[in-house]
Amino acid sequence: MENRLNNEIQTLVSTAIKIADLENGYVLHFPAGDEEFYRITNFIQAERQCCSFLKFGFTVLPEFEGMTLSLTGPSASKEMIATLLKIPDS
Repeated sequence: MENRLNNEIQTLVSTAIKIADLENGYVLHFPAGDEEFYRITNFIQAERQCCSFLKFGFTVLPEFEGMTLSLTGPSASKEMIATLLKIPDS
């Protein structure tokens, strides 16, 4: 199951148009599409069960402009989020 989840995370991150730093996490920008919508919501559902300290923000922009997913947490969690999402050091 862990391998499947890692593959799902890798697929989710690879579909992001942009990944931007936040002070205590990251925001990922996605195209507007049903597949991306379901990937994001499935990711949130799975990760909130194991990482209850994370805050997830999911925004669907109007006019099919895209979607954003923000992951934030306590001050020391940014490195853990980067590891989870396999985001290279900036």
